[in-house]
Amino acid sequence: MSKNVNETNALLVDAGQSSVRFRYIQGAHETEWDLEKIDTAKSVPEQLIQRLHHFFEEAQDTPDVVAISSTGISDQSAASKLIFDYVSAHGGRKVMLAHDSIGGYLSCLNTDLGAMSAVGTGVVTLALGASGFSRVDGWGNLIGDAGSGFWIGRLALESAMRAYDGRGDETQLMQVMMDTFPDLENAYLDLQSDEARVSRIASFAKVTIELSDSDAVARQILTSAVHEITISIFSALKRSGFQVGEPANVSWTGKVARSDRFSSMLQSQLLAAWPELKIIEPKGEPIDGVATLIELDSGSPILEHVTVLGT
Repeated sequence: MSKNVNETNALLVDAGQSSVRFRYIQGAHETEWDLEKIDTAKSVPEQLIQRLHHFFEEAQDTPDVVAISSTGISDQSAASKLIFDYVSAHGGRKVMLAHDSIGGYLSCLNTDLGAMSAVGTGVVTLALGASGFSRVDGWGNLIGDAGSGFWIGRLALESAMRAYDGRGDETQLMQVMMDTFPDLENAYLDLQSDEARVSRIASFAKVTIELSDSDAVARQILTSAVHEITISIFSALKRSGFQVGEPANVSWTGKVARSDRFSSMLQSQLLAAWPELKIIEPKGEPIDGVATLIELDSGSPILEHVTVLGT
């Protein structure tokens, strides 16, 4: 049997578009910190190695295992090889790499069957059932991520510009936008030239959710976002083998989905269409899901989606 995570020097990494969370476990001692978020427009493996370099430069110890769940990995096998070569050159012996939806799932439902949606800057939904794993969306801000923070923020800014032009309903979102871009007619140029435009646009999701009680346009945007997440959860459940009307665990995580307003609306929409669903509070944060990777039984179907190099 492999060593328990609490008996292993383990470096855990949860790499997302909002932040990169590190946790270093040395026996019973844990240290946790954040580094710069992942930019999926650039090489993600290289960015992960850059952030690992920060650890190895500062650490006075070498982890036995490095476990990572990350957004934006196009070739998990190739990325694992690059990261393992770097880690092993610094004395590490094992690397585990998974898509960030795996870490999110484990943090919400552990190894129980059901569906999880991680809604932050981007969004991805994952379900595990009798037919195995099913992933829905997580296709990036250009062709997917429906209902995500970026998706909400983009609609908020678009609605503000429609109001400015007289093409859309009046909304407080226009004033919110003007607080950031006093010259609205040049806002698009400012955003297009900003390398951080994705996170910058996503930052408008928070105020949109806050205004949804008093502003009809903001409320419609939020309602549409919740509807998109509901569709993704239902699709993931069905594709993984669940039938409508069958009991199933459902959970969600991420800064957007776990806001009180979003969470309440999502729960209402889900249960109105599928009353048998059991809404589960997340069992931990995504970084806790990464820790669970190390403790998975060898026969777990989840390991089929985790690349492991070394011993």
